[in-house]
Amino acid sequence: MKRFVKLIFFLMIAITVILSCEKNDINTDDVPSQRVIYTSTQTTGNIIRVNASVTFGDVSPGVVSRLWTFPEGSSVNESAEDVVTPIFTEVGEQTINLQQVFKENAFANGALRGTEIDTTITITVLDSIRTTLKANILDSDGNLGNELTIEKDAKNQIPAGSVVRYTIEATGQPQRIEWTAEGGSPEAQTGQALEFDVTYRRLGTYDLSTNSSTQNPFDEDDLAYENLIEVIPSTEPVVLEQVKGGIDDGSLSLVFSREMDPATIQTDQFSVSIMHDGAMIPSAIDNITVDPNEGNILNISLVGGELVYTDDVVTVSYTAGTLTTTDFVAATSFSDQPIDFGNVNLYEAGGMDSGFETSVDDSNWPFLGWDSPFNSYTFSISNAQAHSGNQSALIEMDPNKGMIIGHSDGTFAVQAGKTYEVGVWVFVESLGSTPPTNLQPDIRFYWSENTDWGVGPNPEFNSSFPVNQWVFSSITVTISADSDAQNLWIRGFNEFNPEPMRFFMDDISFRQINRRP
Repeated sequence: MKRFVKLIFFLMIAITVILSCEKNDINTDDVPSQRVIYTSTQTTGNIIRVNASVTFGDVSPGVVSRLWTFPEGSSVNESAEDVVTPIFTEVGEQTINLQQVFKENAFANGALRGTEIDTTITITVLDSIRTTLKANILDSDGNLGNELTIEKDAKNQIPAGSVVRYTIEATGQPQRIEWTAEGGSPEAQTGQALEFDVTYRRLGTYDLSTNSSTQNPFDEDDLAYENLIEVIPSTEPVVLEQVKGGIDDGSLSLVFSREMDPATIQTDQFSVSIMHDGAMIPSAIDNITVDPNEGNILNISLVGGELVYTDDVVTVSYTAGTLTTTDFVAATSFSDQPIDFGNVNLYEAGGMDSGFETSVDDSNWPFLGWDSPFNSYTFSISNAQAHSGNQSALIEMDPNKGMIIGHSDGTFAVQAGKTYEVGVWVFVESLGSTPPTNLQPDIRFYWSENTDWGVGPNPEFNSSFPVNQWVFSSITVTISADSDAQNLWIRGFNEFNPEPMRFFMDDISFRQINRRP
């Protein structure tokens, strides 16, 4: 096995030396001494789990002698071998030293370093992943309340509508947290957060399980508790939490804080209003049913199969009557509650600073390296103008030039066939004087994978564009392929303007929409 490892290392160094010689124009026949060291974990940042091994290889041409020195907690103290595979039994940063003596002046990092070279390698040894769980019920202000008992069949009794905050305490730096809260909302989730809130609206007894893991170096730990939560009737008022609109299916639902009794629903106690472009859309209620999967949700069907769309103005009202929760609390009246489609700004959800509130300079919005005319502009973060918050982006495109920038932090997910609105607020101080017969200045928004290069201006800065005021601009785009890791690119165009163009940009948005046909 050791001979096989050596062979692999020597093949790797042979390729590396050839490439290095081409790059630096060095003839290895003339300069045979060169430092080349490998570790078996170098492609993953030299991070391992405790009690795992790492292979260290010295395949340096021209080396006469070597001495590896390993820290305490390693199965090897010292070695003069060219390939060494110690096991690390202590958690933390571990430092490995290599002393090499070469037969002549040796190259390292592209320069001659002498005949004796010392090298330090750092290995990060992570503990095994081990997790424990805590849970607290939250009070009405969102503060931590009573701590729950975490064990099988604990049957912690909580009133319907309660929110429980779960906290995972972990060793070993897990990067993926997956949990399932039976009977809760949300019922399951995958992410990186070690803390999560679950709302329990349905009466019953429910389990909870978690899985905490890291792919590289791999490790995981599971927790599972049967009958952890028992949801009991509540005397608190039932609350309408959301009038929910379905972007994909045009559905209309009412989300309550607790499970509702289907036998108490009377459709004539509810009303729906839909306005579109100032005109009333017929919206008589045909039927209202309890959602088969979420007992706290009432699904509203309209006469004639009428649907709701993201560009509609929709409200719902209820006159107190028979509607009651399954724990016998009557719903109270509500009037003209607006619809919420949940079409969040995907830029913000993906971690992008779309409002320029945390950006410091153009390092957060770097130049993407395109050729002229998209390479001559000034970008800065300014507090001179802001559509919301305290900051915006100030851009000045040079005469007859333009810009191309991207976002360095965060990505967003899109789905094939879905329609999205790309929006931005701009405040123009100077339009310049582009001849009307030429292409006018504009900015255009692209996404990094499978983008539509034919997307139109958003906005176009023609001579009639309002100046010295905030103006909202948007375009509609349809995505051609699924992607979980899109990035934002913004192209500015000022090629036919003999003057600089100066404007502020703020509150960029990317939201899924479904407009009324």
